[in-house]
Amino acid sequence: MLLIRVIILMIFPTIFSCASMNSTLWKAYTFDGIKFSPTSNSFPKTIWVRSGHFPSTAEPVPGSASADRLPPGTGAVAGICYRQTTGGKIAAQNSFTPYPDEQITFKSNTEGVSVTRTDKDGYFVEYLTAGKYELFCRGVRTEFRIKKGETTLVPIRGGKRMAD
Repeated sequence: MLLIRVIILMIFPTIFSCASMNSTLWKAYTFDGIKFSPTSNSFPKTIWVRSGHFPSTAEPVPGSASADRLPPGTGAVAGICYRQTTGGKIAAQNSFTPYPDEQITFKSNTEGVSVTRTDKDGYFVEYLTAGKYELFCRGVRTEFRIKKGETTLVPIRGGKRMAD
């Protein structure tokens, strides 16, 4: 009977730690010209996401500032502001040019307005109070929702549109 208890105590902590490991891992997402997709590779232009943490545009190092937890009641938004250069509905591929150092404006009926800028690769990262927002880049608007402890990925095609 004692042997069974020891085995149970050894098994259950292992099961619980494995179950929680999935939510503690960083996941990489890349932008393909249309949407963000999970990737197993570390590309130069990647957004790293981890539940409950501030996303990063550089591969996170454990214990570094990039592993900062989100403040209580907030979530994060990460994305890219870009100009489509080729592609469209009838093209087989999409090519884009990011907008570096571009102003990104977030507007909420309850939280007001906040502003950030894109980095040299057109990416932006910000934490916001949970709720519904509008995002503006180069005169283009899109809507998104922030959930507590989660990161929302938002690509926004700013400027002129491609004609099909």
